[in-house]
Amino acid sequence: MAARKPDFSHPAPLSVAPAQAAATLLRFYLQSFGKKVSVVETLFSVAEPPEELSPQSAGSVNARGTLLDSTACSALRVATPGQVTGAADPAFSDSALIHAAALEATRIRRIAAADRYPIHRAYPSPRGMFGADVEVAMPGSPASSHRLDPVSESLVPIRSETPVTARSRPTLSVTIRPDRYPAPYGTLRPSLALLEAGHLLATLGLTLQHAGFSIETTFGPQTPQGTAGHASRTAGSLKAHARRTGGAASDSASPTAMAINNSAAATLAGLASRGGLLDPRGLPPVTLKEWLDRRSSGSSRHNLVTSGAIEDDLNQFVWGLLKESLAQVAHLLPHRAAIRLFHLSLENNDMSSKKVVEISDDGPAQARGVGEFDAPFSSGSGFVWCVDFPAWVEHYGAGADVVVHTLLGWLCQWGCLGAAAAGHTARPARNFDEAEWAAALRLPLNVTPAYQLWIRRPELHETRRNVWTMQGSPQ
Repeated sequence: MAARKPDFSHPAPLSVAPAQAAATLLRFYLQSFGKKVSVVETLFSVAEPPEELSPQSAGSVNARGTLLDSTACSALRVATPGQVTGAADPAFSDSALIHAAALEATRIRRIAAADRYPIHRAYPSPRGMFGADVEVAMPGSPASSHRLDPVSESLVPIRSETPVTARSRPTLSVTIRPDRYPAPYGTLRPSLALLEAGHLLATLGLTLQHAGFSIETTFGPQTPQGTAGHASRTAGSLKAHARRTGGAASDSASPTAMAINNSAAATLAGLASRGGLLDPRGLPPVTLKEWLDRRSSGSSRHNLVTSGAIEDDLNQFVWGLLKESLAQVAHLLPHRAAIRLFHLSLENNDMSSKKVVEISDDGPAQARGVGEFDAPFSSGSGFVWCVDFPAWVEHYGAGADVVVHTLLGWLCQWGCLGAAAAGHTARPARNFDEAEWAAALRLPLNVTPAYQLWIRRPELHETRRNVWTMQGSPQ
């Protein structure tokens, strides 16, 4: 991959009240060092509350919502992976393609009835319970907003936090529902929902790119900087700008304090698709649907002992992809070390010979052996994001935890997508011992390990066609 110099034009610090800063720091640390999580033995979720239906529009839409344009959905699914310069048929309306992109990002890809994580989409979710939704708002739409129901493939009218009249362009907002996760996840549920929302934002960016749109991605609610309160259900959003009919990807807007422009998603979508060249079977995905169908966290029963060696070329590919994703959002960071990224690996697949390398824009730091490393590896290749959260509070105020967690999920999803293109699984992890990992990584007190990603080569039976039971007929 070509080297790219990050833009460290950091946002100016906010004036944050001491009480507000203390409350935000406490909320973050209680979901880290102080989280209360127990063993999850059962699955259960909360149904959608009926009061979300908008009284103004409920009479014009049936109970299941408005069904999406199946022809636009089918056209998007056969798009070439990495082709983000507007191959979509101009006969389709913007509305049809935006809805198709939202559905392709969220629909159920497969069901694994024998696993602890039975339902799979193109992005990971704790226990496959999916605590994030997509709301679609089209300017001029008669309803204020619609929630996408990926099961029925329909749009259901709802009340939205931001009226359509305040939106000049089609907007897809990702809202969180932490209560859908099993109760034993306890105080970790809010951050899990925000991380999932970040994964979903990146996936939506990928599908909108393949539908031919220029996009602008915002992390946190669309409110003035510093007022993105944690009570808001909106974790982030994407604005869809004019469709492209060919040629190079264009920027939709200049980067702002909480947003990135089109070049980030376009660049990362193209880079992630190149993972197909590393597929161990020599069978790269040939359609967008096939690429997203491959996205998997792998079997929940696997660990370091059961994981095979990860090839150096794949390690370097995911390394470069995650490094580039961090460079693309460098202007959002309070300072250049506000997010630190480490790569963990085994020498010659020897579990007693571990090493860690910090990945930075200046190139890899000196690899150091960590044979005494007590924190557990989940596979032979992993990545850990660590954050200087006090610096984020100084710059983003009460919304810092929303921005940080959503951004971490967005960064991680590009690694998931790249691994999927390469025929490998990628499992994120949030429920680990932060103090243990901070000590093992030799982090200063202000830096907290916040998210992990573990790469594994799937076993042969996991790569056979039709190994999963599909929901409905394969399309």
